[in-house]
Amino acid sequence: GRNPGLTRAGLVLLSLWIIFLGACGTPEPMRVALSVDGKEKTLVVTAEQMTVRDLLSYGGITLGPLDRVEPDLYVLVSSGMKVKVTRVEEKFEAERQALPFAHQTMRSERVPQGERRLLQAGSNGEIEITYRVMLEDGAEVSREQVRREVRVEPVDEIVVIGVQGELTSVPIS
Repeated sequence: GRNPGLTRAGLVLLSLWIIFLGACGTPEPMRVALSVDGKEKTLVVTAEQMTVRDLLSYGGITLGPLDRVEPDLYVLVSSGMKVKVTRVEEKFEAERQALPFAHQTMRSERVPQGERRLLQAGSNGEIEITYRVMLEDGAEVSREQVRREVRVEPVDEIVVIGVQGELTSVPIS
């Protein structure tokens, strides 16, 4: 008789199968440097087809609507790659400033010549200026004026100065 064990052809097939399984095993681990929120960390990943978006998800990183990522989210991860997340924030700031009043001078014959009288006291108004401020990783990178609104109108100061009336004599006949 024949030996009921493996035949030569069976051994060759089994060997090829083991080699195939070894080749299809877990891929080589990749080390990726991740810079986010002021911290540097290295992630070790073993997935074959992983995008930067997948890597961030794997690392537990949530992106805000304005955040920037380099390289782009769709790029495939490779060993030694550096990924940087820049946190971008937009905020609005309002500031109020004095709006100076104007000075007006009027001449009048009703006031004695050379005399000055305050007819109306002046007062400053107030203006509110709103800025859109962009921050990257907490540092201000731009400030743009988006609105300017007068909150209180200024009141002009009015001073009356007396002048001598110029009366002309009119002959009456």
